[in-house]
Amino acid sequence: MSVAIDELLELSVPDKLDVLERLWDSITADPKQVAMPEWHLEELDRREEELQRNPQTGTDWNVVKQRLQDRHA
Repeated sequence: MSVAIDELLELSVPDKLDVLERLWDSITADPKQVAMPEWHLEELDRREEELQRNPQTGTDWNVVKQRLQDRHA
């Protein structure tokens, strides 16, 4: 495996990204194989509780999406 890794490290950035994408796709093909850490669930619960207590703290998804598009245009 070390030889394979050495070969991967010599790839161009676009080729490395392609390999990375293929690896990620193979890992996530079966979501049950990738367990969500407990702290993710705790953070989601915390954020949902905060939003319930103070709905004004959230930002509409369309606004967030537009900001991202503007930033990366």
